[in-house]
Amino acid sequence: METLQNGVKLISIQRSLQQTVHISVYVKTGSRFETTSQNGISHFLEHMIFRGTHTHRTAFSLNSAFEQLGATINGATTPDSTEYTLSVPKQNAMEGLMLLAQMMTTPHFNEIDTEKKIVIEEILEDFDEQGQCIDIDSISRQRIWANGALLYPITGTMDGVSQLTYEDVTQWFSTHYTSDNMVVCVSGDVTPPEFQSCLREQFSTVPNGNRNVVDPHLLAPAGASYLHIKKPGSQTQLRVAFRTEGLLHPTYPAIEILLRLIDDGMSTPLHRRIFEDRALAYNIGAELEAYEDTGVLNIDALASHENIHDIVFEAIDIVSQIQRGHFSEDELRKAKNRAVWDLESMQDYPGALNAWYGEQEMYRSAIHPCDAASTILRLTKNDILSAAAQIFTAANLFVTTVGMQSDKQQARLQRSAHEPSFFNNRGEL
Repeated sequence: METLQNGVKLISIQRSLQQTVHISVYVKTGSRFETTSQNGISHFLEHMIFRGTHTHRTAFSLNSAFEQLGATINGATTPDSTEYTLSVPKQNAMEGLMLLAQMMTTPHFNEIDTEKKIVIEEILEDFDEQGQCIDIDSISRQRIWANGALLYPITGTMDGVSQLTYEDVTQWFSTHYTSDNMVVCVSGDVTPPEFQSCLREQFSTVPNGNRNVVDPHLLAPAGASYLHIKKPGSQTQLRVAFRTEGLLHPTYPAIEILLRLIDDGMSTPLHRRIFEDRALAYNIGAELEAYEDTGVLNIDALASHENIHDIVFEAIDIVSQIQRGHFSEDELRKAKNRAVWDLESMQDYPGALNAWYGEQEMYRSAIHPCDAASTILRLTKNDILSAAAQIFTAANLFVTTVGMQSDKQQARLQRSAHEPSFFNNRGEL
């Protein structure tokens, strides 16, 4: 890793046998750094970055330039970062690098009204014809974090986006696309001196600025709550969510193993009990949505309306059993080994390597995969049980459905979210 004089972090991962070079730029900006009036501008700027550069003045010209190199370019905005990823044949890596650097340093913002229409179409995907939000990610996030920027929709609102100006976009770019907020990762055959020299030169012009710092997240009132959003259709979408600690918390490795004990393959209890044994759902899974200071463990399902209550019961019972220590040393060993194997397999996936090292530098944690693997292998059953006791509590539980649930079905789900038999006198499952 190298830090340029202006503060930009450069990470080069040599993989000489790869035929493709992967270049990722991470910018520490997203909806979490916005105010209510600014909501959506980080995501909108990500779109506008693709509108052109000082040498390619239109989106068509810029896209054509990348495609003529055999390259693929993508962007994504999250609550706390914006990422641009480029994959390009290694013989064209330097030209691709220069094009990507132009997007990051000298973008040409044009056709803002056209881009507004595109983003508004994206926003509309999350709403029904009555203007009600039906996106379970946004709904659940707003329930888990009481106020502050974590509950803002990444895309913003239609009214907010429609009012953005050219001055708003340029100001946000100049304030946030600065050296202290930027990390550049490259993987592939990237050691030739001319490539490294080009990498330094291209990003040495990024201006200095203040590093974005997250405000403390604010928790919603105690959970063990249920919310239903009506949406006609043949199935209901379900989310059972538990608040967790964040990526930088000492217990996070144990939280990752908790997730694997719940859902990490077809033999783990979530898939086995809900899919294989009871055939309650075809789509069922669990994942972690983690930020540097907070997170959430989500159990998601899409199923027939009448099956939702039984899925909630099974999901809560599964985490309850794990919290009570009803898993074997063999199951724990398998979960830890699979976590380590996933870390080792990153060596085969340059995009995953970029994501790992880019995220580490964004959060200033700089954990090597080998060190992460060692931490995981040292975890004991008591470590897992301690993390489970902190997470699987009534105060951290939020159940959300989007679909069709009758009043009777909703009442049953409400009771399940508060089921006394699931909780001990400390509010634990």
